[in-house]
Amino acid sequence: GLVDVLFKGDGRFLAGTFVSDAIDRTSIGARAATGCQFMRAHQAPDAPDQVSFWQIITLSEVVSPTTVVDVLAVSGNNVLFGHGTGTGITSWRQVAMLEGGAFTGGISAPNMRGDTLVTVGDGTGGMAKGDVDGAGFNGNNLNIKSWNGIGFQNSEDLAIRAYISTRLGVIAAAENLQAGSAIFNKNGDVYGDIWGGGSGPGWLSAFVASKPARQYITMVGVYQNDKTKPFMLHDDGAGVFLATTDMLSGYVQSIRFGAVEHGNLYRSPGFADQLGYVITGVENGDSNDTPDRIQRRLLQLKVNGQWYTVGA
Repeated sequence: GLVDVLFKGDGRFLAGTFVSDAIDRTSIGARAATGCQFMRAHQAPDAPDQVSFWQIITLSEVVSPTTVVDVLAVSGNNVLFGHGTGTGITSWRQVAMLEGGAFTGGISAPNMRGDTLVTVGDGTGGMAKGDVDGAGFNGNNLNIKSWNGIGFQNSEDLAIRAYISTRLGVIAAAENLQAGSAIFNKNGDVYGDIWGGGSGPGWLSAFVASKPARQYITMVGVYQNDKTKPFMLHDDGAGVFLATTDMLSGYVQSIRFGAVEHGNLYRSPGFADQLGYVITGVENGDSNDTPDRIQRRLLQLKVNGQWYTVGA
């Protein structure tokens, strides 16, 4: 009667799940086919493993050796769902614990949230909540942790063409780095508005190529001896001078001093003021209060292949 259903047999509900070691080793599916029940299993041929003691709840469609059965098996922190027939459980699926459990399959969820850390691998890498509400080397809202680096892998060919080295502080890309419309290319060239010469963005290499290879001033002079019209000769490495054709007849090619001339100062008139000369030396051999001798030279300029004295 009802007492037998509740307290006797493999399917008893109100007694303990252990009946005997021999029954523990009986097929879970075969026992479940005798009716919905609580049971214990250990080393049963269709148990999840051959080591653990399993507490099991079974559900069967009908009481038949060929019926479909579904079971819930619990051992410690391990929870599994089993499916099969009266001939045995053919598949087990583990229910992963939300804390401390190991996931062996993929996880699909619309949202995932961790309070402080989401890790990968051995737990030392992943995404961590930052300690500072800012953006900088001293603190951020979110930190990505890695021992060496973080690679960005293409799903199609699995190639990594960009990475961040968290150890060395390097951001690297196989092709180029971009900021807005600006580009830093892998060959070292730079593209941006500043290199376009006012006509839109351009490459640094093109900007440099449009400039003289070397630039320095080689000569200075005045146009047609007119001091109000000075000019400079600007050598660009290709023989192009920054001067008009009509100016090239009057530029200074070189400057030199003439031969030294000596004069006495002690009890002597010395040198009077004279155009073209510059004083180049004053002697006082006995280091007294009166200089002894003086030297001067002509200052000369070379213009159109001819030497001229300055001021002459």
